[in-house]
Amino acid sequence: MMVPSGKTPHAPSVAASVLLFVTSNADKLREAQEILRRPVVGCALELEELQTTDLAALVRHKAAQAYAAQRRPLFVEDTALSFRAWGALPGPFIKFFLVHLGPAGLVRALEPFGDMAAEAVCGVGYHDGTQVRYFEGRVTGAIVSPAGVGGFGWDAIFRPQGHALSFAQMDAAQKHALSMRASALRALARYLDG
Repeated sequence: MMVPSGKTPHAPSVAASVLLFVTSNADKLREAQEILRRPVVGCALELEELQTTDLAALVRHKAAQAYAAQRRPLFVEDTALSFRAWGALPGPFIKFFLVHLGPAGLVRALEPFGDMAAEAVCGVGYHDGTQVRYFEGRVTGAIVSPAGVGGFGWDAIFRPQGHALSFAQMDAAQKHALSMRASALRALARYLDG
């Protein structure tokens, strides 16, 4: 290819076709790679998380911070698990509840309320350098006694509505067919594909 003097060829960059996912969670990275079916690389950054039950605001804030640090298009993700009996809680704070109570402890804490209904939500924020696009997936279901050895986080205690298995009892294909993360990531993929 002939290039005019002083100019460099503008060829597609391999790096440009690779999606950067800012996460320190290897399980979330693996799921993103499986669901998006395109090159995804992970990058762990210490990001300040807003202390809010507003998942969209939390994700947008994380995406803006991540872009400021990396200066390239990227996406971030966060999840919330809300119990109907507790209003919006634990919501995005679910990770802290898990650390202190564990999955079985969460079930025991909810049982006295007599309402095991829950909603799982995943928010994905894609920053293209000018703005953050937000994508969300939601799944309703119920909190159940821990069942299954697959998955991660609270997968063993969440059973999607209309299904007999918890996320942790499902294989990857079953979980990806209906999970909140898969729904949000597929929305991101549709946006990226134009």
